[in-house]
Amino acid sequence: MKDGWSRYLTPSGASRQLGLVCLGGGAERVVSGGPRDRELSSYLVALITAGRGSIATAPSGPCEIVAPALFWLFPGVRHTYMPDPSGWTVAWVMFEGPAADTYLDLGYVTPAAPVDQLTDVEPIARLFARFSSWLRDEYWLSAGHPEVEAAAAVHELIVAVARERAGGGSIAPALVSLRRNACEPWTIEEHARAAGVSVSALREQAQADAGCGPKEFVLRHRLNRAKELLAETDLPVSAIARRVGVDDAAYFSRLFVRHVGVPPSAFRRQRV
Repeated sequence: MKDGWSRYLTPSGASRQLGLVCLGGGAERVVSGGPRDRELSSYLVALITAGRGSIATAPSGPCEIVAPALFWLFPGVRHTYMPDPSGWTVAWVMFEGPAADTYLDLGYVTPAAPVDQLTDVEPIARLFARFSSWLRDEYWLSAGHPEVEAAAAVHELIVAVARERAGGGSIAPALVSLRRNACEPWTIEEHARAAGVSVSALREQAQADAGCGPKEFVLRHRLNRAKELLAETDLPVSAIARRVGVDDAAYFSRLFVRHVGVPPSAFRRQRV
């Protein structure tokens, strides 16, 4: 038996161009009933604020859910979930789009770990309360672009959960070292030694914390620093290349064009 509400949305073609859309949401108190065995065509995130239960998916197997916690459902992934006999209180939001798939690629959400145990539930609960307000109230009739705000809240929710998962946004010490020494002309092996970890551990931590490998992490920080030097100094491009750890100025210029889209000299002319 359920006691609650739900609203479903049909986003416009224009809002879909944002890359992520909210398809609806709801909240309910489930006090009885058997397991739900199904497969969705979209993503769903559910916040359990009271009670406990379990979920089983093909990649992860059975997982216990104890409030406060979130569980994620993924398109095309068969799953089964249910509260225990005492029931649970759940709020949920459905969403889809290529941006959602990118969050999956970056490791913000993963079918292999569908449950997030929450230490600080308040920021997440506030976001779900916003969804509830938008979906249930007259706001949807009066606001100019509620679909845009709903999509923005989904982005915010995914990032907030990742921050909670990481312990409030802390970064692994190895990544701190990698960022601090990014402009040193070192190999990844040398970066790993400086960080006091193995190369494989450095790769794992970079992927977990930054969503990329250590080489890409270093390159991004080098390019960021190069942009600062181009915008804030009159140093020649060759000197900037050396300052960010690249001895070959021509190679640096090719890298810059490949990843920024314009040569260093053109970027300098565009500075604010």
